[in-house]
Amino acid sequence: SAADGYNCCIFAYGQTGSGKTFTMHGDETRGAGVTPRMADEIFRVAAQMQATHDCSVSAYMVELYCEEIRDLLLPSSQRKDPPKLEIKQDAFGVGGALDRHVAD
Repeated sequence: SAADGYNCCIFAYGQTGSGKTFTMHGDETRGAGVTPRMADEIFRVAAQMQATHDCSVSAYMVELYCEEIRDLLLPSSQRKDPPKLEIKQDAFGVGGALDRHVAD
C-alpha cells in the first residue's frame, strides 16, 4: 500500500465515452471520483502517521492516447514541444514524466 511506502498506480481503460474521466474525477452533482478520494485518504493517513513517520507524497499523471503517452502535469509553456515519454519496466514508472511533490 502507498502508506507502507510502495508505489501505487490507478489505471482507467476503456472506449471513448465509456466514463473513464467521470470515474477518475467525478463531478459536482454526483460526487468525487477515484482520484480526489484517493488523495484525501492518502493525506488523512499521512497526517495520522506524522508523529511516528516522515511522510512525503509525490505523483505524476499521464494519459495514453493513440499509442502516445502524454504528461498531464506538464506546464502549458512546454506542451508545444513535450518530452518523449516511455513506459519503463522497472521501479521508476514512466520515464520523463514530471514527478511532483504533493503537499495537499
